[in-house]
Amino acid sequence: MSALPSSTTPAPLLRPRFDTIPAALRTLDQWVVWKGEWLPDKNKYSKVPFNARTGGKGSSTDTSTWSSFEQARRACEEKPTCYDGVGFVLHPDDPFAGVDLDHAITGKQISSEAERFVTLLNSYTEVSPSGTGLRIFVMGSLPPVGRKKGDIEMYAAGRFLTMTGRSWPGTPATIEPRQDVIEAVHAEIWPPAPPRAPSGPRTNPADLPADDTDLLKIAYAAKNGAKIEALYRGDTSGYPGASEADLALSSLLAFYTGDDPVRLDRMFRGSGLMRDKWDEVHYSGGETYGEHTVSKAIAACSEFYSPPGVLSANFAEKVKKAAKHSQVMPRTDSLEGDNSPSEAARTLADFENTDGGNADRFSFLFGGEVRYVPGLGWRCWTGARWNGGQQSAQTRSRDTVRALYAYAGELTESLRLIEDQDERKMVAQRAEELLKHSRKSDSAPRIAAIATLAAADPSLAADTADFEPKPWCVGFPNGTWDKGEFRDHRKTDYIENLTA
Repeated sequence: MSALPSSTTPAPLLRPRFDTIPAALRTLDQWVVWKGEWLPDKNKYSKVPFNARTGGKGSSTDTSTWSSFEQARRACEEKPTCYDGVGFVLHPDDPFAGVDLDHAITGKQISSEAERFVTLLNSYTEVSPSGTGLRIFVMGSLPPVGRKKGDIEMYAAGRFLTMTGRSWPGTPATIEPRQDVIEAVHAEIWPPAPPRAPSGPRTNPADLPADDTDLLKIAYAAKNGAKIEALYRGDTSGYPGASEADLALSSLLAFYTGDDPVRLDRMFRGSGLMRDKWDEVHYSGGETYGEHTVSKAIAACSEFYSPPGVLSANFAEKVKKAAKHSQVMPRTDSLEGDNSPSEAARTLADFENTDGGNADRFSFLFGGEVRYVPGLGWRCWTGARWNGGQQSAQTRSRDTVRALYAYAGELTESLRLIEDQDERKMVAQRAEELLKHSRKSDSAPRIAAIATLAAADPSLAADTADFEPKPWCVGFPNGTWDKGEFRDHRKTDYIENLTA
């Protein structure tokens, strides 16, 4: 698809034909009106959204500025000099995605590339307000990255799409479900990148609050919460420019979102720093400014938030560096930071120094990834399926003892930070007791006893019926097919075998 010839005189915009806009969109209160502002240097229109009810500025991320279809239609019809058309706002809760094909039409002819996409997606397609582009609507979701490349754009949230109702001949009048096709087309334009080596320990998403507002409340309550809140409101004071503020907020959010680029992107879009530049391509390979900022923030984040009572992923990494010999304390240089005892360390140290206490520690450390099934034995979660895991359970039992050594070392190192003599004496005694218990626990019979006793923990219990194959739920290496929907793996599916 070739670019338009340069012109200082813009062509008139096409007014919408309201009655032919798909009913599936008209029933949703996700509408704005817009006005075209010609940009001679870019030879195109900038489409500025407005609130159809108040006439104030509209926003693709602020639901209070949206209206019903009829309200948008009435505003557009009654004030034709104020507004050039209506726009539908894509939201994560709706099932729609839009594909923009710029410069697809010359005269009355469609380019061969655009025609191929129109044929492949085979869903409602209309001419853009400029008369030179096409827009295709489908029901389906998009991968987290890859939104604009050359003359092709794809969006499923955080954008409003101008609507003309001028359907392209030969295409359906309705929006069709095209999940498999949209994924294939997206992968053709934005081939999946090779897996990125992890830059540091991560947080299990299941341990974080599901609601972004709740996660923000936690961030605001932190020592640097005022800084996070100011940035999230859009305050860039103290930063050389908007880009530096964008990266600063993204880096702060990266700590709380735990290596989840989709959630980080979603939360940034809800902030006062969100602007059109976020979705503009600024890098080779079609990477947008926002995608690059998110990737950079996550790559630079070496520690991630863990809720109280949940073992810190960062500290779990330290545990792996703990002593490899039963009589050797863990090297203190493996304990980064100020070496003050984490909340997780205090919690583990407070378990009884008995075999039963070790079993409780095992449950605390690994309860999210192991289950004991009477008659079948241990099952351990691999990230994609449950695996017969007697050996894995024994390995985790050994790791429980290693954790004890590490915690004893952490408590010992924390003594230099404690000024109160009575408190320092109490912590020193606790560390000494924990070290003695670690050494006593570091034998084959005692390690074997951990998994044996943990098998009686009701929180780790599962039933053989849980693991029975379910014909509607089939696991694959890259996800799970569940009643016609392909999604991420879930522990609660209790799948043991994957289909190649």
